[in-house]
Amino acid sequence: MSYYDLNADEFYKKSIDANLSDLYSEFLPLIDKGGRILDAGCGSGRDSKYFLDNGYKVDAFDASQTLVEMASNLTGIKVKCHKFIELDSVEKYDAIWACASLLCLNHNELADNINHLSSFLKLGGIFCMSFKHGDNEIDANERHYNNMNEDKLNILLPDLKLSHQKTWISKDALGRVEMEWFNIILA
Repeated sequence: MSYYDLNADEFYKKSIDANLSDLYSEFLPLIDKGGRILDAGCGSGRDSKYFLDNGYKVDAFDASQTLVEMASNLTGIKVKCHKFIELDSVEKYDAIWACASLLCLNHNELADNINHLSSFLKLGGIFCMSFKHGDNEIDANERHYNNMNEDKLNILLPDLKLSHQKTWISKDALGRVEMEWFNIILA
């Protein structure tokens, strides 16, 4: 997380205006208006703010203290600082949103972290996550990326408490033509 603390301003400026309307249009119709969403690894707070502005209740966290402060300022909610596996909440959520956040974990850490987070879902809740599309894990630009595709997801699914509902590939919201995203909805 030190990368995000040291580069928070650059990350914020680069990601804050990304247009995720295509992802929102797949995710939000699955949640009743006014439902409670957990933004897991919220980064700048961009998505939390969008959900709040559209009538949803939102709790958010990130592992970078600097980004937590920025997201709190942007959204007006108290964003918490901790890792995925450290979440401890009395709330139960209609949905969990993990947009480009779980990709920082090693593949062998995914099941434990996803299962831990999913334990905070209401019965029938959904979990939406996105990864860079690919079949490898790489370290680049001082960060770790666990890329995902259908084959890697199929290896992961038997270890998850949730079931696969939908996957799709989307274009990069920052306009990087060489990059695609692998999106997953579990329930």
